[in-house]
Amino acid sequence: MKQLYTIFHILFLLIYSLSVSAQVNMVANGNFEVYNTCPNNGDQVYRCTGWQAYHSGSSDYFNRCTNSSVGVPVNAWGYREPASGDAYTGLYIGRLQDATDYKEYITTKVMPLQENRAYEVSMSVSLADISQYAAKGLGVWFYKDVPLFTGMAGLPVVPQLIYDTLVTQKSGWVRLKKVIVADSSYDHMVIGGFIPSAMLDTVGVNSGNQDWIYYFIDSVVVRKVSHINMQDAGGAYCLGDTVIVPFDVYGNNYFQPGNAFILQLSSSTGSFKNPVNVDTIYSNTGDTFRYAIPGGIVPGSNYLVRIIGTDSTDTSDVSSPLVIGDKLPSPPIAFSNSPLCTGALLELYATDSTPGVYFTWEGPRGFRDTGASAVITIATSADSGPYIVTAWRYGCAASDTTIVNIAHVIGSAASTAGSPVCTNDTLRLRGSAVGNPKSYSWTGPGGFTAHVADTFIVHPAIAASGNYTLTVAFNGCSASDSVAVAVKQGPIDVFASANNPLCSGDTMVLRGYASGGNLSYTWQGPNGYSVASAIAFRDNITPALNGSYILTAGLNGCYVKDTLDIIVNDHPGKPVANVNGPLLVGDIMLLSVASPITDVSYSWTGPSGFAAATASAAINAITRENQGTYIVTASQYGCSSSDTLVVTIGGNNDPYLLQVYPNPSNGNFTVYANTKYDQDVAMSLSTSGGQIVYRSTASVTGKILRANVNMSGALSSGVYTLRARIDGIVQDVGVVIQR
Repeated sequence: MKQLYTIFHILFLLIYSLSVSAQVNMVANGNFEVYNTCPNNGDQVYRCTGWQAYHSGSSDYFNRCTNSSVGVPVNAWGYREPASGDAYTGLYIGRLQDATDYKEYITTKVMPLQENRAYEVSMSVSLADISQYAAKGLGVWFYKDVPLFTGMAGLPVVPQLIYDTLVTQKSGWVRLKKVIVADSSYDHMVIGGFIPSAMLDTVGVNSGNQDWIYYFIDSVVVRKVSHINMQDAGGAYCLGDTVIVPFDVYGNNYFQPGNAFILQLSSSTGSFKNPVNVDTIYSNTGDTFRYAIPGGIVPGSNYLVRIIGTDSTDTSDVSSPLVIGDKLPSPPIAFSNSPLCTGALLELYATDSTPGVYFTWEGPRGFRDTGASAVITIATSADSGPYIVTAWRYGCAASDTTIVNIAHVIGSAASTAGSPVCTNDTLRLRGSAVGNPKSYSWTGPGGFTAHVADTFIVHPAIAASGNYTLTVAFNGCSASDSVAVAVKQGPIDVFASANNPLCSGDTMVLRGYASGGNLSYTWQGPNGYSVASAIAFRDNITPALNGSYILTAGLNGCYVKDTLDIIVNDHPGKPVANVNGPLLVGDIMLLSVASPITDVSYSWTGPSGFAAATASAAINAITRENQGTYIVTASQYGCSSSDTLVVTIGGNNDPYLLQVYPNPSNGNFTVYANTKYDQDVAMSLSTSGGQIVYRSTASVTGKILRANVNMSGALSSGVYTLRARIDGIVQDVGVVIQR
């Protein structure tokens, strides 16, 4: 019940400030307002009446009377309005890595302190704008009958106090306070830094351009305070509540054994003219009072407590107001206009049958208010939760709680495909909501509707361009969001084709087709293949170039792909064609392939329409019409290779028949003929261009010419002509050389 937020707190602050101001400040010109000469530069604190630098350090005096580098509020150290009046001082307390330990101090006379008396020493402090660092170390040293120091280093003294607060604030002022007990009748004080620079615990700040730690000083006060330091007991109390008042004591042996500390209660108006002694503790050290509010007390809002020490007639400062009641009010009834939607006006109400009660409210997010009604102008879901109203009758209170529900619905619409979208894409719409929506609803161009959070349109038309709006709803609350979508024309009917499958050495021809306008085409394939054309070629293709060939057609920044899987097969091994011979009319011709392969198919073609689909073939009772060129073809996976042989057929004892076998050959073949008589036969072999590459003479024995010609390795592949004069007649026969 101590959190009663009433006007009585304001009254107490006013009373307390007046009592503090009534205390005598032991420091003359502590706010630096009085000066003997207006300053116009640094190192002029002596121009402030009663103040001077303690040693050779150049302490500074700032005053509104000048526009120089020591003016107010603008000066060379920054911008600062005084804590009070028109002036303040400034000094360095240290610097990073300063071996000289340079410091600045200011000093003045004070009213002589009383030995063993408690004094509060306070001042307003602000970090200068130029300082890059802040540090603790600011303190006060009181002295008597000590001459001024010389030099500019830190003083070799132990100050009576060093403030514990680290001041980093550069806007406004921080009030530092500390209580000391005087151990001598000091009549001077020195303000400055008393921790050596090497030992300063510095903290970097976000601005400044100097590594000096410089503080502005204003409103220096030294005043007597009670040796009884009472913890504040102000608050709201009801009949039977216990007031707990801890206290401690400044100074050793200030209070003697046998001293009594008396807790006194004022009248309901705050007067101690006739105080009530509510409790007594016999001690000369700190302790804690515990006082139960008794029956019969007059209700009031301005009760105060204080503590008196009997042997020194010392009195503590008074507490803030105690609001004391003697009777609980009736339980209040709390209610509101909840449930609501986000953004609505939340209205809270309370009633109580007890006359004259005072209401306070507490709720989520630190909500506080007073009165029988309270409002939150723009409510959010964070304002949902319990709201507690407390009805106060002086310090007695009763409470009630009302639960507020704020439906928080925020819709968010987006096109995950981005915008613009191509006609060949899928337009995807995604909705989301903060809260717990019960429904989603999309509307869009062309009468589009959908009732799910995420939806899509496959291959949207140009007419699908426009705004798509998502509406989410929850408990009667709704929220909407829109996304603008533009649709642009993409390629139509994209199709890729090729002369597929292919054989090694073929030329691959890729063809791309599409419609829709001025299109671009790109082909990409294995081994870095890339051609920017609708029709593309790849010569001398091999199986290593098998794979996917991708056609990309582009229009208006939209792209559509089609893919072909190209298959390239190797040619089967070249067959070796054989024929028996020499052959005469009436013989059986036997055609064959040397070492045929199982998975390869073979076929023969030859004179007079001869054809066979086997590796071996026979022609019975051959005639002269069966002589000529025979071709055998090996086929596998649509790819083929072939071999050729020339067959000549002679008549029985035909003296004019000149034959060569095997034919084709690698250049090692036999020349055969029947003759009328034994003779020497001149032979020559010439190219198709007529160049003679071989000459020889062979002898006929037994009317049969059988001569071996071995030009293996000496002849290139091709068709040659063998010429021989037999029985006085020149005959030619074709010779096929294959290497």
